[in-house]
Amino acid sequence: MSLVEDLGLRVRTHPRVYGPAEDTELLLEGLLLETPAAGARVAEVGCGTALAAVAAAKLGARVLASDRSQAACDLARKNASENGVRFPVVQGDLLSFAKGPFDLVLFNAPYLPDEPGARAGPIEEALGGGRTGAETLARLVADLPRVWAPAGRAVVVASSRTGPAWREQAVRSGLAARPLAVRKLPFEELTAWRIAAER
Repeated sequence: MSLVEDLGLRVRTHPRVYGPAEDTELLLEGLLLETPAAGARVAEVGCGTALAAVAAAKLGARVLASDRSQAACDLARKNASENGVRFPVVQGDLLSFAKGPFDLVLFNAPYLPDEPGARAGPIEEALGGGRTGAETLARLVADLPRVWAPAGRAVVVASSRTGPAWREQAVRSGLAARPLAVRKLPFEELTAWRIAAER
């Protein structure tokens, strides 16, 4: 049985929106390990189907979801409604539009290196994180201190194929990343990372 079923969540999918997969389950696992207190402010970035946002709302958090894709934003609103929760869904790039403060930021990052010359559709764009796979996640990590509440933290998903730039950015920003949960797949290893200010 999957975490989605365990949590009693129902989720619609769309051919132009990245659907729940092993990395989504890993993000949910990370969310449960970092369970936000009731009333905590949680942002899911690049929400896709908004599964993690819905789960956080079910746990009593005040949620904001965002995605670059209009199709994803529309789907996120439908999935929130069908699961009996409500939260704002904003179309935008990462957290550029947000002021915070957020207690927890969730991001199932685009983590694979882009393939040169490949035509990218919406699903490929949801997975492609730049030349090394780390560029998108590094941009988010650089912005976290701006939007965090005191003791803010993030849970992000990355792959063993993702370059190190995002972890290097974390160090430059005075943040520490530690693994929360790991999923081994045939061609890669996925990890849910906890990011927080170094103490």
